Amino acid sequence: MTSLSRPRALSIGLSRARARARARQHACFAAASSAPSLGPLPLASSARARNALESVTEGVLCALDAGNAASCQFVCDGASMLVDVEPSRAVASADMLPAKVCLHANARGKEACVVGIATRVEDEAEVEEARKLMKKRRVDKANGTMLRIVVDRVTVSAAGSPQEEVDAEAFAEAERDPLLDCAEDIIRTFNEQRPDDVAAFCRAAGVNVTSGDDAEVVDVDRLGLDVAVRTLSPYGIVENTIVRVPFERAVNSERDARSMLTMMAQVVWENERQYVPPQIAPVTVPDDEESS
Repeated sequence: MTSLSRPRALSIGLSRARARARARQHACFAAASSAPSLGPLPLASSARARNALESVTEGVLCALDAGNAASCQFVCDGASMLVDVEPSRAVASADMLPAKVCLHANARGKEACVVGIATRVEDEAEVEEARKLMKKRRVDKANGTMLRIVVDRVTVSAAGSPQEEVDAEAFAEAERDPLLDCAEDIIRTFNEQRPDDVAAFCRAAGVNVTSGDDAEVVDVDRLGLDVAVRTLSPYGIVENTIVRVPFERAVNSERDARSMLTMMAQVVWENERQYVPPQIAPVTVPDDEESS
């Protein structure tokens, strides 16, 4: 094959690759449309609980027996939670620890609640390590009383979906999502710059959304998007429902996720407009070109 025919062959190869990619995306959205649109999200409950608690660092800590509550900062640490509370607002005095506590947090359209046993971190070296971990997770003012909560169970709920409960073992085994550190940037991009794509994703998932003003991305993980859709109830009340928009496959980086979303937007655009890509005629190379 001569140098003149190589670009043509490459063009044909790329066109066929794009056609195969579109076919896979069409199959993905067809499966999503045939399933109940507002049913349980496909991400495992344990992963959803882990993602919710890893994506925020502020919450409210309550001592169940004493009935006290205080705002706090926290990070996940394996099967436990490290919690920093101002000494003046401690939910339980030192002589009351260990104590059964509940940690509440709102994160990206979800409400998470951790129930467990809290003990005070006394060892200075352990406190220092805890503060280093908090600083790494962007908690800069961790200078209060350090507590460790050994998780007993976690519940997580979202609008339009039933509450789910995760036991300690499943929570401990759930891995940190690869998009956690870049999720906010992806969410901001689509809500601020590509709202029409967000609405189109919801339509592809079987939910009729006509305007980007009625849909907002609230979370993104390796398996898909969570979109809050505003609907009007029969009583004239505006309600938010979380719609799951699945990816064709798991993504493993911000670049991978953005590429996947761009491909999805293109496929939805073609589907809604019944776009048929032009057929490329076979290319034949004249004999004089082959011999040159």
